[in-house]
Amino acid sequence: MHRADFFFRFDPKYKNFEFEAKVFHDFAYNKAILYDNLNVGFHLLATMTYPDPTFATDYREWLDKCAEKGCMPSSEFATYNSFCKQWQGYPGEYKEGLVPKLLEFYFRKADPPIKPNNNEY
Repeated sequence: MHRADFFFRFDPKYKNFEFEAKVFHDFAYNKAILYDNLNVGFHLLATMTYPDPTFATDYREWLDKCAEKGCMPSSEFATYNSFCKQWQGYPGEYKEGLVPKLLEFYFRKADPPIKPNNNEY
């Protein structure tokens, strides 16, 4: 199952969970591009499902800012919730104040630097 909050409290009537899954994917890939030089034809899933130009630009800029920091601390959740409320890529309703637990668990702080090694792959 691809739902972001399946392990926490998934309720399909709320679009928050589907949006969180999109943001998780987008943030992980954006961070991998910046830090791991991964270049795999990156697509922002949140903007593919809701291609509004203003939303897409603002979302991309916010995501880049978070990826450059290497994390998405709880101080970013107000902005995250603002985007979730705007997003129209899923028919569910927006639930105010729902904390994105998956993002909080995986991305609340930056990863420590990876030590260089001589193993090339």
